[in-house]
Amino acid sequence: YRGAGHPHGQGGALMKIELQALEHAYPGGQGPLTEGLDTLTATTVAIIGQNGAGKTTLVKHFNGILRPTGGKVLIDGIDVNERSTAEWSRSVGYVFQNPDDQLFLESVRKEFEFGPRQIGMSDQDIVHRVDSIAELVGLTKKLDVHPFDLTPTEKKFCTIGAVIMMDPSVVIFDEPTCGQDASGNARLARIIERLKAQGRLCITISHDMKFVTANFSRVIVMYHGRVLLDGQAREVFAQTDNFDIPYSIDLSNDISHDGSFLSNGVDERGDGNTVSLSLPLSHSGDGRRRHEGTPKCVGLGKHLAGLAIEQHA
Repeated sequence: YRGAGHPHGQGGALMKIELQALEHAYPGGQGPLTEGLDTLTATTVAIIGQNGAGKTTLVKHFNGILRPTGGKVLIDGIDVNERSTAEWSRSVGYVFQNPDDQLFLESVRKEFEFGPRQIGMSDQDIVHRVDSIAELVGLTKKLDVHPFDLTPTEKKFCTIGAVIMMDPSVVIFDEPTCGQDASGNARLARIIERLKAQGRLCITISHDMKFVTANFSRVIVMYHGRVLLDGQAREVFAQTDNFDIPYSIDLSNDISHDGSFLSNGVDERGDGNTVSLSLPLSHSGDGRRRHEGTPKCVGLGKHLAGLAIEQHA
């Protein structure tokens, strides 16, 4: 079963995703074009940008959920169109934003076992991996529980575990911190660190800048299918002049009931370095407070330690 899912390509190199003039058109018209991006090889890559930037459209081409309407996607030199999505799932795992879209069996154990059985993993390997991955995702005591009886956070980790069970070379996380508390985010960080140590390519789509700066070395900023910035996190967030576009970050979890910020200028690592985004406060139609406008990143020091938000009157 390790053929396509081994974390290294030929010669022990990290799996490489190549984009050649990729285009995608939805039935309603031309969709995002991934201009300015050609190769993904770094061990941890975060793709950020406002809603509609093309982030999800882009990564759904990496395992064939979406197919290019122009150009090509090559996974270790193989055209994504040469295999089905089921075949690509051996090497490119995708964790959906909503776990209910991915869970369908009667127990966590069966969710973990299903994919590996489809690709011919031995019973011995499956048993070993179930125990190891259940511990990694914090579900050792929930293996015989129905997934729909899990908490929302546990459901998310169930889907992560089911994807990792397939032993993929690439793992894509779509908004993994959505609905997570501090302990959940800490577990996510440990999972990503484990995957990184194993030489796997981890890709995330996220609006959580604190999570991005703490766990991902390469950051890609997208806007309307175009890559605005691409580089090391420190370099990307230092280029404030290139952020002169409308942008939205959901800060509902950072604002108390009286409208004040729960934290401002937090130095989480204790090294005197923070990142600040200065954005005007507004209200969205769903009643949740959001910051919208032009982000200005300031205060970058030795580390991109945390995300501090300055409220404007």
